[in-house]
Amino acid sequence: MTVRTVFFTLRVINRMLWPLILPVVGCYWLFSRKARPHFGERLGLSGSGMREPSETTILFHLASLGEAHAATPLIEALHRKHSLILTTTSLTGRDALKRHFPEISVSLAPIDLPDLWVPFLKGRKIAGILLFETEIWPSMLASALSLDVKVGVVNGRLSTKGFNRIRRFRTLFSPLVREFSPVLVQTARDAERFQSLGVRPEKIQVIGNIKWDIPDPCGDDKSGKDLENWLQSSEKDQGGHFGGGRFCRVLLSSFHPGETRELLTSFEGWRLPSVSLHLVIAPRHLDKMEAYRKFLPPDVTFRSEKRKDRMNDSVNSKNGVISFLDSYGELPQLTILCDIAVIGGTLGRIGGHSPIDAA
Repeated sequence: MTVRTVFFTLRVINRMLWPLILPVVGCYWLFSRKARPHFGERLGLSGSGMREPSETTILFHLASLGEAHAATPLIEALHRKHSLILTTTSLTGRDALKRHFPEISVSLAPIDLPDLWVPFLKGRKIAGILLFETEIWPSMLASALSLDVKVGVVNGRLSTKGFNRIRRFRTLFSPLVREFSPVLVQTARDAERFQSLGVRPEKIQVIGNIKWDIPDPCGDDKSGKDLENWLQSSEKDQGGHFGGGRFCRVLLSSFHPGETRELLTSFEGWRLPSVSLHLVIAPRHLDKMEAYRKFLPPDVTFRSEKRKDRMNDSVNSKNGVISFLDSYGELPQLTILCDIAVIGGTLGRIGGHSPIDAA
């Protein structure tokens, strides 16, 4: 298959399924309160930019909050030379980029349908797309390549699961992937996988993981001092109940509700003569607060001053001091202030999240 054949096939399927897609999209808007404020962006109807796009506008697309932080230095460097438009898959990534780059157009990426991506790309005069890591969406790519928009990959990686999924649909993906140039990947294994999908060797370069090049979180003294004051306040308010002495701060980094509950249970009654335990919970997803409400004790200290509500009052804390990071963007600084970091996703079958912050 060729790129144009893939694009034509996807567009025909798109238009045949519109009678089914429209009710689903309507129900999503109607019943998902979280989706409504930015629903137009999912349809490609907003986020058109802070200024009239030039012929050299680059679309930089990434997934979520972690990628937004890692890509920030690269975005800054690109922005000095090119007109940029940023799109993300997640709302948290969008909000982080909005705060950091108020002068750049930032929006959620449109739903992966050709009839949404073609006008999005044309209306913004996109000349090139940079994909961060593994953001490979067939309709986005087919639409771009059919419009002669160049597509490149930076910090690329293909996990075993992702690689097998693309290989399973090789007829669809290979005509698209082999047009990527350049393809800057993290490891030699990633290079081999992209090459097996049809990318020519001369277009691939192993550059390592640029997440290791993120700015030193120790540089933000104001944020660090604020977090330290928050932790010390929690220890001062509750520490007297747990024997005093030095506090050992254990960070549960990017934890999911189920594994958080397991670890809290395992720490019940934990005592040492001269050390008090301070568990600091940094959840993977803040939108799952209802799941945490079912088991967190009532004396948890929240990072956000706006959150004054109490948790389940029938549960008594048996773990020492517990703090809950209900804000985004502060995990790197918080990690520095803790003694031990346990990485989320490692207690279940999730596979483990990035240890870079803890490292």
